[in-house]
Amino acid sequence: MKSTVEMLTGLMSCHAMTSNVEGVNKAMEVMKGYAEAEGLYTTVEDFNGRHAMFVATVPGKEVDFLLNTHLDVVVVPSDDMFIPKVEGDVIKGRGVSDDQGPAVCALKVMAALKGRASVGTIFTADEEHGGRTTGGMVDRGYKGRKIGLIIDGPAYGVAVAQKGIITLHLRAHGVSGHSSRPWNCQNAIDRLIDGYLKFRAEWPVVTETDQWHNTMAATVINGGNPESTNQIPNVAEMTLNIRYTSEEDYEKIIAKAKEVTGLDVETTPHHCQPMYTDENNPLIQKLMDEMRVAFPDHKIGTSRMNGATDARHLVKLGIPLGIIGLPGGDAHGPNEWQSLSGIEKYAELLTNFIVKA
Repeated sequence: MKSTVEMLTGLMSCHAMTSNVEGVNKAMEVMKGYAEAEGLYTTVEDFNGRHAMFVATVPGKEVDFLLNTHLDVVVVPSDDMFIPKVEGDVIKGRGVSDDQGPAVCALKVMAALKGRASVGTIFTADEEHGGRTTGGMVDRGYKGRKIGLIIDGPAYGVAVAQKGIITLHLRAHGVSGHSSRPWNCQNAIDRLIDGYLKFRAEWPVVTETDQWHNTMAATVINGGNPESTNQIPNVAEMTLNIRYTSEEDYEKIIAKAKEVTGLDVETTPHHCQPMYTDENNPLIQKLMDEMRVAFPDHKIGTSRMNGATDARHLVKLGIPLGIIGLPGGDAHGPNEWQSLSGIEKYAELLTNFIVKA
């Protein structure tokens, strides 16, 4: 097997930013080459020109232990970030932590377990833009039977819950006219703001120490014509990003938005539901036991995530899910880094976990 640095160098050279479909597909082909060199089974699926891949120790679409990582990365301020920089145990550059380092780790696990266990990995191509290729792979029959591990989260523990996402669009209608005679108009911007403030008042205050509840944030607003600053608009729109902890709240949130705002309310079809796994699940506990052996100086436990990973698309499999990660940092930032020894340790602990489970 090539060294970790060599493999990451090959993946990073593809410039696999999510919007660069050609680059992401090239990275998928590079990973396919790495996998086949280890005698693993590979299947590439096409999603409107964007490729995703399943790699496994056994033929077919089903495995006992399912891993998930992604090969697409976020944009860079400079292409220099696609040239890895090694400083002792640390490798720096775009994607080394999120999520190409974890992808290399998953490959190492499968290579170590070929002929010993039923393990597969879904390598996806658009996680940074919502991960629909992960959902597509699940819809096409790729699945795990015992547990799914998403390697895109906390390094020293297991995230066993993840909030769901609702994207709401609010639209206000009014009557346009000249801004010098507002009494003759109905200002759509005013209606939008009034409705939004009423809806915002329904949400609890969120703080750094009190996060695990439903939250709402306005993310996009549009209204009026910048070339006609003296015209009151007849339409104004706002997008809200809502993170929620219980699927039971989905319909309630939408109904409350319609009731309180008095505006047109639309949802996108790509909402994702929350993810929950019992932290006392025996496989989750065994995984944490292996983490404690590998990282004795760290407190290993479970956590819950406000952000979203591709776990959102694996919920439908109906198996325990855990979100884990490797020692690294500054994902999406200018100093993204990954511990090289951390990749090796995680590959070893995951191998041991699967063998013992």
